[in-house]
Amino acid sequence: MSVKSLTTLLLAGLLTLNIAAKASSDVLFIADFNKGNQNALGGYFNKYERNPSKAAVSLDSSVFHSNHGKSLKISAKKDKGGFCGAWIHLFDFRADSKKFLDTSEYKYLSFWVKGKQGGEMFTVKLADKRLIEVEDSAKVGAIKDFLPDGVTQEWQEVLLPLDKLGPIDKTQLGGITFDFNSPGNYVVYIDDIILKKTKETTLASTKKSDAPESTAVVTPTREVPPRTLWVWTVFEILKNKNDEQDKVFELCERENVNRLWLQVPAHYEPSIDMSANIKDIQPPKFKVSLLHERKLRKFIRKAHKRGIKVEALDGYPEFAQKPYHFIPLAIVDAIIDYNKRAKPEERFVGVHFDNEPYLIIGWHDKKRRERILREFLELNVECQRRIRENSDMEFGIDVPFWWNAPDPKSEGAIGDVTFNGERKPAVYFCIDLLDNIGIMNYRDTTYGVDGIIAHADPILNYAQKVGKDSIYVGLEVFRYMPTEAWFPFGLPRNEFSKALQTKADDLGYLSRINGFRTQLIDDGVNVHVGIEVPNNPDDATRKKMNDTLTEIGRYLGVIQRNNDTPREMKKGAMYIQQEISKNPEWENYGLIDIVDVEELKLYPGFKATSIMLGKTTFADESYTEFKEQLDSSESELVDRPAFRSTAIHYLKVLDEKFHEQ
Repeated sequence: MSVKSLTTLLLAGLLTLNIAAKASSDVLFIADFNKGNQNALGGYFNKYERNPSKAAVSLDSSVFHSNHGKSLKISAKKDKGGFCGAWIHLFDFRADSKKFLDTSEYKYLSFWVKGKQGGEMFTVKLADKRLIEVEDSAKVGAIKDFLPDGVTQEWQEVLLPLDKLGPIDKTQLGGITFDFNSPGNYVVYIDDIILKKTKETTLASTKKSDAPESTAVVTPTREVPPRTLWVWTVFEILKNKNDEQDKVFELCERENVNRLWLQVPAHYEPSIDMSANIKDIQPPKFKVSLLHERKLRKFIRKAHKRGIKVEALDGYPEFAQKPYHFIPLAIVDAIIDYNKRAKPEERFVGVHFDNEPYLIIGWHDKKRRERILREFLELNVECQRRIRENSDMEFGIDVPFWWNAPDPKSEGAIGDVTFNGERKPAVYFCIDLLDNIGIMNYRDTTYGVDGIIAHADPILNYAQKVGKDSIYVGLEVFRYMPTEAWFPFGLPRNEFSKALQTKADDLGYLSRINGFRTQLIDDGVNVHVGIEVPNNPDDATRKKMNDTLTEIGRYLGVIQRNNDTPREMKKGAMYIQQEISKNPEWENYGLIDIVDVEELKLYPGFKATSIMLGKTTFADESYTEFKEQLDSSESELVDRPAFRSTAIHYLKVLDEKFHEQ
């Protein structure tokens, strides 16, 4: 019998068991955590935490109830401050029409628990539709209320009596919470959650061998593939002595890495000022050459000897736009030329661009965004053409996971674009047209509706549908430190869009102005464009900052709205202050003055501190915690045919994290 036939037969048998379990009037199967991000009711599960307390969830294949499978592992570090725990939904959070669980036919909610050490303390909570909507839950009892001897190192069944839930609506049950509210470090395992009518009722499908199809154990068809690393420190690496370079290879061996996206040491002739007027940006003659070729050849040769592939990496937001295409295309040509002159063991095996066009000011206008995405695709198609016709390299790019997500400000997805007569998210065009893509899938937990698997799956599923096995799933370990930014008060949304189409057209192409990285805040009424403040700026830098803010304000701020009254200005300040107070990516709002030295006027502005969300990076996690989530996500991703490798951003930070352990 073929593997395919055997698989079909097994799935058919599991489906029969699933139907039988659902048909039973005595029990309702919910979860056994054998596989996947959702339980039999479509519910997700995940951690919750607030500093300084921490939590993590994973599926553990070494600990399980019954004879094989997995369990939900909850790790909690409860400090005197903050809170932490784990939740399980009993409905599909992403469904358009959320269906809550009617438990009125059942007497008990049952689950099995064991502790790593024994004696672990936590509180069990439940939530109905009303509590789910306000992100809350109600205490049912401490675990000792159900297990008089407490949690032990042996599996014990916990029975929650559904007729003693107080004000909770048992016809609309929505979630289970395990809340760790006593200071300490805890590890507990949860398994086999069901509803049942009597204490004695059992369900064959709670045994792992008889699990319903949606949660059945599937043996991976392949080993977890070696990982990939972004490397943005090429000049450091090439100038270092051999023993320093060997440390890079030692890290690769230790972390199961066999591919480096290595920043290409490119030199522009003539040099390009990316902040220049867009109409004057392209010089008559332009060439890119690679620096330190001898050292580069040697490094790639050493990597090749160790089984590590090296791809040329570069990227800049502005590259996505047509007036700048000549730069990345010249980079591609330079790499092709280098490979033709190099020995086989000294060659790049691919080219990888990390352009991030959503950092461009114009991205925040829908019409402008459409043009940026179309030109971004045109660039990538041309890069792919040149590489296929002139080399045996692969070509790939990075894209964020959220380009296919619904646009909260309009219909369709955020990254929708019309290209070659078809309309869909740009990420799907990239899968269709290019050798590979890296998803910047930056989350710090495997499971949950906002976790690594949930965000990667739609893209992996699309790639599988079109027959591609080309997706790298990227994780972040780097931390952008809190950064202060200054802004002139901005324009209403419609005026912002009009300005980008007229007098502010040139600014719309930029992600940096006069060397300063830009920031943008949309408070729901007005759009504010500002710049990041360098650490300890000197007088000359402060003058340059002020001149830059004046320039932004004249084109994209209220500076040019001379008819604004003090009342209107105060109202505008209220909107942005409210946005910063509720937006976790911003804090420390304050007013500033912007001095127009040419007209000797003061213009209103504000400052705020940009915060990188903790959920987007593993920077706050220990190396051990990071590895647990990395291994957990890969154990799920390996079964997706389109998954090629995990990519980690980036080498230097991963190395530092390893040495912190």
